[in-house]
Amino acid sequence: MQIIERKQIGDVHVWSIDGGLDHTTHDQFVTEMDRILKAGERKVVLDFGRLTYISSVALGTLIRVQARFKKSGASLKFAGLHTNVTEILRFAHLDRVFDLYKNVNEAVATF
Repeated sequence: MQIIERKQIGDVHVWSIDGGLDHTTHDQFVTEMDRILKAGERKVVLDFGRLTYISSVALGTLIRVQARFKKSGASLKFAGLHTNVTEILRFAHLDRVFDLYKNVNEAVATF
C-alpha cells in the first residue's frame, strides 16, 4: 500500500491509494491517516481505485480510522472501489457502515 497521489478539490482532500491493505501495511495506513488528521484536513476522500486487495485485518483498521475521523469532527469517504474490495465490504456488511461512492467526483459532491 502506498499513497500515490494527493489533490485538493475545493476544500476536500483526495488521497489515491495503490496496492493492497493487509497485516503488512495497515500500520503504515494508520500512520498516514493520523498525519492527515493532524494536518487539519476535515473533508477527506480516499480513492481506492487502485487498491486491489484488502484483508480482514484491514477491515478492522478501516473501522478504527473512520472512528478517529468522526471523533475529531472530520469526514472520511471511500471512492472508486475495485470490485474485489467492494465485494469484501458488502460480504462483511461494511457497505452500510462506510460512505462508498463510485468515483471521486461523486464523493466530493456529497460534502
